[in-house]
Amino acid sequence: MTMSKKDLGIAMVMLQHLNEQRLPYALKLKDSVDNGELLTDYDREFLKEAAEEARFIPTLLERQPQFKPLAHQVFSLFEHITAKALENEKAITKKG
Repeated sequence: MTMSKKDLGIAMVMLQHLNEQRLPYALKLKDSVDNGELLTDYDREFLKEAAEEARFIPTLLERQPQFKPLAHQVFSLFEHITAKALENEKAITKKG
């Protein structure tokens, strides 16, 4: 499928942002929560901003379905982080 110039520009910016900022920090968060750590206020803000940015992705995926596997992997990573963070919070609350 051929991409419009607009979609190509959007995809390039989103992929650059993902590679340079979102993904490295998300992987750091994954390691932290997998080690039982809690999210900081900054971490929560990061996740909130990522979720807000994600609202634009379904429209792009409708026009450019080749990005669906990548989007699924990224969404799965963020889902893992939030689920594990919640589990860690509950474990701390139980101990306390």
